[in-house]
Parts: sequence; structure tokens; C-alpha cells
Amino acid sequence: QAMDSNKAVEAAVLNILYRELARKVRSQRDIDRGDGVISEYRMVLSVVLADGIIHPAEKMLVREYALKKSISAEAHEAILKELDWTIDEWDQGVKRQVWQL
Repeated sequence: QAMDSNKAVEAAVLNILYRELARKVRSQRDIDRGDGVISEYRMVLSVVLADGIIHPAEKMLVREYALKKSISAEAHEAILKELDWTIDEWDQGVKRQVWQL
């Protein structure tokens, strides 16, 4: 009802829905890419994350690689999750299990 009476509200809601749909499509496209870029990125991340500690130089290398290969933030987060890392752990530069020792 509110959307029927106010075109500005309707436009705002549709804009939000469109942006969310576009984000999901971009993320899925990144994950589904058949050119191996995502697989390569996953391999780079797995090597960097292997010891549970991310050195600032490693983080810079990963960021530069992601920029060069147009890896989205959504794809980055999805791969971190696949590798059993959270975005907070990534940001901190250490796996929780390592810093709890």
C-alpha cells in the first residue's frame, strides 16, 4: 500500500532490490568463470593462508592479484569461507586457532 501511494518509496525499494540482484549476479559470474581465474585466485589464497598468518606483504600481493584479475569482494569472501577463514580473520591477518595458542 505504501509503495502504491508513494512513487519515491517504490523507486527506492526497486533500486535496492536491483542492486542486490546485480551484486549476486556479479558474484555468481565470478565464481562460475570458466577461464581459471577464480581457481588461480583460490590457489594463491590457499598458499597465503596455509600457515594461519598473513604477512602484510602477502596481503598486498593478494590485493594486487585480485585487482589485476577483477576478483570481486564477494568472490574473495566466498573463497575465504571455502578455505575456512572468516573476513575478520583475514582483516586481522591471523587464523583464530593460531592466535588462541
